[in-house]
This record gives sequence, structure tokens and C-alpha cells, in this order.
Amino acid sequence: LTRALLKLEQFDEAESMSQMALASDSASAPAHFVRGRVLQSTDRNEEAIEAYRKSIELRENNPYAYNNLGLIRIGERQYEDALSLLETAVEQKDDVVYFYNNLGIAYEGTHQFEQSRQAFEAAIELDPDYSKAITSLDRVKGLMGEAVIVESGTEGPVTESGPSTGEKARPDAPIDEVESTTKEER
Repeated sequence: LTRALLKLEQFDEAESMSQMALASDSASAPAHFVRGRVLQSTDRNEEAIEAYRKSIELRENNPYAYNNLGLIRIGERQYEDALSLLETAVEQKDDVVYFYNNLGIAYEGTHQFEQSRQAFEAAIELDPDYSKAITSLDRVKGLMGEAVIVESGTEGPVTESGPSTGEKARPDAPIDEVESTTKEER
């Protein structure tokens, strides 16, 4: 229910539901994760960080929590910190297109353009129509001095607008992997 409320952007209700879930099971990794998403959605990032860290403490294999922590760090322009978090997310679940896109953004923020390019290319390999990665790849190619084909089919410049802010786990992103195992069950 909390996920549905998040999707509908009913944040107060989602927060109440997340608090009730934690009250009934404070050792629930998914409950802490969802609470983190609620807090992140309402720009309460320090509290979101605590919730995601608790979720990871309860279940280390928690790629969506690592991704969202990485995004908070990207938003704070702490790209080095974001890199390790996003690399962990990709290592734990290598089939999520926006994990690679976010990793590419973090690499771009540290001026590691070749690694950034590789991450965006991996995202596009997973989803050839993923426009965020396509746009980001074009931007990085421009920063690397490569010609970029713009939509009209002609070569064009890429502005140095800087990295984007990435993409957090969507409200409907699967958390069943988090739900299936707690720290005690590992």
C-alpha cells in the first residue's frame, strides 16, 4: 500500500503507512527501504540515508537501497561516494537499466568519462530506447571531444551542462528480493 501511495505522490499517507509497518516489524528490511523512499521523496535525505542504511544492515543484498543512497550522494555532488554505492547496486543486480545510467552519472561527475561512457552504453544495451542514457551518452561523448549525431541526423555540439541527477528506484520498483530475506535468515 505504501508503494501505491508513493506512486500517487500521497506522501503524508505513505509516511504514516511506513511508520505503521516499522512499528509492527522493526527488523524488516523492506519496511526500512520503503521508509527511505518516502523520506527521499519528501527531500528528507538525512533521514532517508538512515533508513536505507538500516535496510542494508538487515539485508546486505539490497541493490535498490544502494542505488537510492548513490542518488542522494549524486544530488549532494559527492560523486566518489556515489560511485561505490552504485557499483555495489550494479554488482548485486546487473539487469536494471537505470542502475547503469546512475553509475554513468557518478563517473561523469568524477570526470572519468570513459567509464561513464561504458556505463551509459551498458544501460542502452539493456534498453536501446532508454532516452536518459542516450542523452547522457551523447553529452559524455561531447565532453570527450567526439562528434555526436543529434536527432536531425547531423553532427552537433553537446553542451557542458554537467551530469544529470539520476533516477531513484521507482515507486513500483520490485522490493520482493528485499522482502524475501532478513539478516537472520542469511
